[in-house]
Order: sequence, then C-alpha cells, then structure tokens
Amino acid sequence: MPLLDVRSLSKTFPHGSASRPAVDDVSFTSNQGETLAPVGESGAGKSTTGPSLIVCDEPVATLLSAIPEMPETAVA
Repeated sequence: MPLLDVRSLSKTFPHGSASRPAVDDVSFTSNQGETLAPVGESGAGKSTTGPSLIVCDEPVATLLSAIPEMPETAVA
C-alpha cells in the first residue's frame, strides 16, 4: 500500500488577467521506505509540487522566495 499516492496534481498562479500553470497533471506514488526526488528542467514545477501536497496553497510563492530568511509571513 502506498504511503503517498498523488494523481493529477495541478496548480496555477495568477498572471495578469489570466493564470499560468506551474504544475500540470503530475502523478506519482511513493511507498514506505522509498526516497522520492523530483527531477526536471528549470521551471518544471518541482518547487511547487511539495508545498501543494501539504496544502500551503496561498503562501507557496512567499515560502519559496523566502527560504533563506523564513519570515513570519511564510508560516501557514
């Protein structure tokens, strides 16, 4: 039985009057004891996938841009 089973994860961010997809239809499974490492080109959505899984939905952009400082606003 999988420890984590993600199916069709998608996340968009507002961009002007439209929205821009950051993650589009990502699916994966991870079993207990396995290590999962996202791999892909720059801008492929690797850094958006993790926070989307733990439902840091609104502060994702703040959290990702502030990793070195970790300001109080980044805490959900």
